Amino acid sequence: MRYLLLSLLVLTATFAGRADAREPAEDARAAFAEGQELYINRDYERLPLAIARFEAAVELDETYAEAWAALAMAYALAPHWAITDRDYHALAVEAAGRALALEPDNADALVTLGNLSGEAGEYGEAIEFLTRAVEANPAHVPARLFRGDALRMLGYFEQADEEYAACLELDPTFVRCLHRRAALIREADAQGDYRAAFSQLLESRFSDVLPEFLGVVAAEEGDIAVRALLREYVRIFPVEARWLVAPMARALSDEDYDRAAALEQVEARLVADGFDPASDDYLTMTYRLAFRAYDQVPTHFALPWYWYRGYPCLEGSDAQRAAIIRFGLPDYWREHGFPDRCEPVGEDDFVCE
Repeated sequence: MRYLLLSLLVLTATFAGRADAREPAEDARAAFAEGQELYINRDYERLPLAIARFEAAVELDETYAEAWAALAMAYALAPHWAITDRDYHALAVEAAGRALALEPDNADALVTLGNLSGEAGEYGEAIEFLTRAVEANPAHVPARLFRGDALRMLGYFEQADEEYAACLELDPTFVRCLHRRAALIREADAQGDYRAAFSQLLESRFSDVLPEFLGVVAAEEGDIAVRALLREYVRIFPVEARWLVAPMARALSDEDYDRAAALEQVEARLVADGFDPASDDYLTMTYRLAFRAYDQVPTHFALPWYWYRGYPCLEGSDAQRAAIIRFGLPDYWREHGFPDRCEPVGEDDFVCE
């Protein structure tokens, strides 16, 4: 199915011919600049505000391609930040179509469509959009980042690393590429020495949760290091969750811990405090990985948690296999080749380490 691509063709045809070479209106530029500031420094409160400012910019000037593209990116990100009051997927596709009708090579819009395609399991389409973005603007750092992310999702670690290297060559301080490359070192090689890259990441302004590293840090760096990472993690919960550091640290290190019972208690307390595990896949994924509840990790969003190292019994597990199937990777592999960590078994099966 190529629903997204067909939708894009309809949208660009609908809005084609409305482009205007003039400078955007001054008030629209001001709204856009405010939205950019909020988006760059986004959190659960700032992202909705960024969306509102981008919406204001395109309302003030509907020929503002850059604002349409920024709005598309913000719309596409909204569900990952537990913003679900509208159909943000459809809104993102429409906004990207408006941007491309005005600027057919707008890399931000193409990147957004690539990411949406990947989330829908349409990896061929995702790579196509992201490659178009790179070709339109080889110096577009996010295009390099997200093409690397798509390749990493698919398990093509060497190719993904090439994209992250290109990203860092363009901008050595781009923290998301620092993060992805540090994670990739261990995902690609069970013995890969990630420490130098991870230390560089910790010295940067990167402030996201680090579930890619929790298991490895627990196994190799010790309890204090794990607790330091977990303190950063619990700070982004919408409820007070400092108490969660202790049970998560124990779940990562104590083989005698009753993880199933402890997880039940943890989730009951989170719910009682006002946090719905279904409201934020990222936060929920992280603590369920720590408790080795691999069969309960959310699979509604595209993050390659099934490749993470350091979580005992994850590699080769039924949960890993189910996630790989859920994201539609085997179909892509059979057409384009299997990654190093996986191999085909017969005509319709596979195995991954």
